[in-house]
Amino acid sequence: MPVFGLKPQDSTNLDKVLSINYSIIDKLNCQDNARQLIDEQTQYCDNKYSDNTLNKKHCKQYLQDIMFNANGYYAETEKQLLKQNIKQRIHEVYPMPNDGEWLSEEFTELELVKANNT
Repeated sequence: MPVFGLKPQDSTNLDKVLSINYSIIDKLNCQDNARQLIDEQTQYCDNKYSDNTLNKKHCKQYLQDIMFNANGYYAETEKQLLKQNIKQRIHEVYPMPNDGEWLSEEFTELELVKANNT
C-alpha cells in the first residue's frame, strides 16, 4: 500500500483503492531478496518454536508457501503480472457485479463496485 501512497485506513476508501496508479509499479527496481526472506523466516520460526521441532517445521513451510509461489520467487514476477495480481486481489475484496462486463461500457469500475456493495 505505501508504494501506491495509501495508508492502512485508506483500504476502506473505494475512491482511493480503485483509482490506484499502477504505473508506479513500472518504476520499481525489484531485487531478488529470496535469501534474506528465507533467513528471516528461519530465524522467526526457530525463535517462536524453539522447543517444538514439528511446529518449527510447519511454520517454515507455511511462511515459505506464502512468500514464494509455484512460479518462482515473487521478485521475479513480471510487472504486468504483478499489476494483474494486485487488481485481482482488490476485486476479491471489492467485487464487481456478476454482469459487470456489459455494464462496464456504461459505468466506471468505481461506480460498478459501489453499486455492487449497496
